[in-house]
Amino acid sequence: MNNQITDLYKDELTQQGIDELKAKYPAELVLDMSMPQVMKDARKTRTERNKLIAAIDRRRIDTSAQIKSVGDDLIQQITEIFDVVVVPFEAEDKRLKAIAEEARLAEAKLVAEDQEKLARLWGFIDNSEQLKSAGVSANIDALSNIDVSEFRKELIHEAIETKEKVLSKLTDLLQQKLNSEALDAERAEMDRERAQMDRERAEMAKLKAEMAEMTSPPEPVLKKAIIGESVDATLLIEISGSKSYILKVAEKIGLELGGLLSVNVIWK
Repeated sequence: MNNQITDLYKDELTQQGIDELKAKYPAELVLDMSMPQVMKDARKTRTERNKLIAAIDRRRIDTSAQIKSVGDDLIQQITEIFDVVVVPFEAEDKRLKAIAEEARLAEAKLVAEDQEKLARLWGFIDNSEQLKSAGVSANIDALSNIDVSEFRKELIHEAIETKEKVLSKLTDLLQQKLNSEALDAERAEMDRERAQMDRERAEMAKLKAEMAEMTSPPEPVLKKAIIGESVDATLLIEISGSKSYILKVAEKIGLELGGLLSVNVIWK
């Protein structure tokens, strides 16, 4: 038993007491518990052990309480002594930490705003997909005017790269739109010309049908011209086979009407 045990538990157990117990109950001791007297003595031994352990435990608890009380008092005294420095230090430290936290939150907010701006840069692509070439061109101008040097330092390189990538994609998209629109315009012109040819063929077919029913084919047609309808003389030539004949018939019709009206003949 060391000195600490001797000092703390001297009233319950000493080193001499430990040695006596070891001598009384050596490790090699073997008892015949089938004998009633041995059982009776063993019961007393257990009671002796339990009482000794209980006494030591009470001492341990009492000592712990005493140690805690003394320790609490010492802590209180030390705290009061150091408070002259520690209290103002902790107040200032708390204030500085609050300022630092406020600055951190403000910076985080600015970074979040810049991240939203980055997302909007990519949004130019989705938006332009639905636009015609003029709209894509306007988006390119708008994106070109965005100053990415205003981004936070931790995002500025990403912002520069993003702007370059988006501008490149928009430029390619603009060319695609221009090519597509040019092709659409070409197709529309071809459709218009085709429709015009169809109308002219229909008009020619109509005139041919009318002339086929006439004894003197040009005269009825020219009479229509006299009342305000324009007649393509080229078509009449194709029908009658003679430009001079058309002129003669026109002159005849004009004379029949007293020369009051001129024949409206269009030469193409």
